[in-house]
Amino acid sequence: AAKMEFCIVLFVSLSPSATAFASSRALETFKLIDEIYTAFDSIVDGFGFFKYHHINDTYVICCPRTSHPFHVPEHLEQYKERCVREAVLIAKALIAEASKCKSLEGEALWAKVGIACGPLAGAIVGKTRRFYCLFGDAVNTSARMCSHSQPGSILCTSEFHSMLTVSRSSDVNVVEREEIHVKGKGMMKTFLL
Repeated sequence: AAKMEFCIVLFVSLSPSATAFASSRALETFKLIDEIYTAFDSIVDGFGFFKYHHINDTYVICCPRTSHPFHVPEHLEQYKERCVREAVLIAKALIAEASKCKSLEGEALWAKVGIACGPLAGAIVGKTRRFYCLFGDAVNTSARMCSHSQPGSILCTSEFHSMLTVSRSSDVNVVEREEIHVKGKGMMKTFLL
């Protein structure tokens, strides 16, 4: 196992209509999701980020450090600033990509994104079908941000917002939301990007 002092996690959720016919039109649904996630993979790879996994209509991305847990970035502050800016660019690109797609019924699709940052640990677990797992509050918090986000929007924690401010990303429109109750976290201040 490796402990990483700073990581960024993005949860991306597609509109429910993307998988609405998973049981009755399974092969067509798989083809649609494969097309969308293949496009997402290209975007994520282009930025050098790490696709952690996807389950149904949820796609999870992490900063490059998570794919190299034993390699500490040489210039950690510069790494943080770069990754914060790029996380926003990736989120915007994935939202734009999803909006180009249509559900099996022809309905325009959308995506929403939740972003959190913080320390994580990474380890390969299990004996059979071993899997690289990430553990840490940022994983759960990112998922919660995604569930509270809005279609076509990015919702982030105050910690991520602070990092965004430090990175001097003045081209990002930020809207502070009223505090919301987040399961397992209590009241949290969040920001829409």
